[in-house]
Amino acid sequence: MPAKKRANIGDNLLISKNPGIFIIFTTKNDFAMQDTLLWLYSVSSWIQILSLVSGIVYMVMQIFQHKWMWYLCLVTATAALLVALSNRADGVWAPLWAQVLMNLYFDLTALIGIVRWKRLDAHSEGKMHIVPLHRPEVVRASIFGVVLAAVLVTVLHFTNDPAPLPDGLSLTLSVIAAWFLMKSHVEQYYLWIAADLIVIVLYAGQGAWWMVVLYVCYILSSVIGIRHWRKNAVVVDQK
Repeated sequence: MPAKKRANIGDNLLISKNPGIFIIFTTKNDFAMQDTLLWLYSVSSWIQILSLVSGIVYMVMQIFQHKWMWYLCLVTATAALLVALSNRADGVWAPLWAQVLMNLYFDLTALIGIVRWKRLDAHSEGKMHIVPLHRPEVVRASIFGVVLAAVLVTVLHFTNDPAPLPDGLSLTLSVIAAWFLMKSHVEQYYLWIAADLIVIVLYAGQGAWWMVVLYVCYILSSVIGIRHWRKNAVVVDQK
């Protein structure tokens, strides 16, 4: 009896002709990785729904600076990471690497935020808090953003990322915005709006409509968050 034929996507697992870039995709591990990627792709819609539900709850918590927001951030970012990792274009595995890296970074900032916001809560006596964004930090963030964007767009051109320019720009904006959020700067919301608009275009292009809905909700929550933070938060200047 002939052996069951596997999905032939092994040739698409390497990002470039150089096998040294992702050594995890060796001949020994090819079938297991293919099965994992195919499974992720098959349940992608459910993962999107999980990211949508947890993301909406996270957005509401962020507006009110609820302490559990960071834990919901971990769930949302991890789910979005899996969606980006399992992306396919024209039948070929084509992960959005900038989105993968971005959500890994979100997981990291969430862990840092859990610790940092406990200290800010102590300074604000449990009330909502805003840390002023001073000019030196704006300058440093701007320089960092230009350099990071240039590096990311260049690197992504050497991967099979289907949209290196918008993917790199959205990642750059999101990296800075997540850092500002972790430091409780209200200006983080403006960066999120710009990044989310780019991500909406990316996900719409791959037909990930649940993710489009999620990021539209993100933009609406950012508008509400700006107003609520400025109206109700206590200024904690850590200059």
